[in-house]
Amino acid sequence: MNALRFQNIEALHWLWLLLAFAGFFLFAAARRRKALAAFIETGLLDRIKISVSPVRRRWKSVLILLALAAIVFGMTRPGWNPKAKTVERRGRDVVFLLDVSK
Repeated sequence: MNALRFQNIEALHWLWLLLAFAGFFLFAAARRRKALAAFIETGLLDRIKISVSPVRRRWKSVLILLALAAIVFGMTRPGWNPKAKTVERRGRDVVFLLDVSK
């Protein structure tokens, strides 16, 4: 059997953090729109929106959420056949010595 196994399944509780961040991004977007509408006339708002790309802002939020999901997935320590294996140690030890005396 060569199935994917998680060694730290309890780390999946951190996925709630994704919902919190998604809610924060939605709240911030709504608040940003409301603040712009309160301070700027409708005609000027269309001119200003040309310089700000909402698509780029959404992509940035999505990429942040995907990065957080990848971090949570990594915290679960996924692996195939997670049995301890004895490995023969090979190599050399290197020591750097720095003399700072006068």
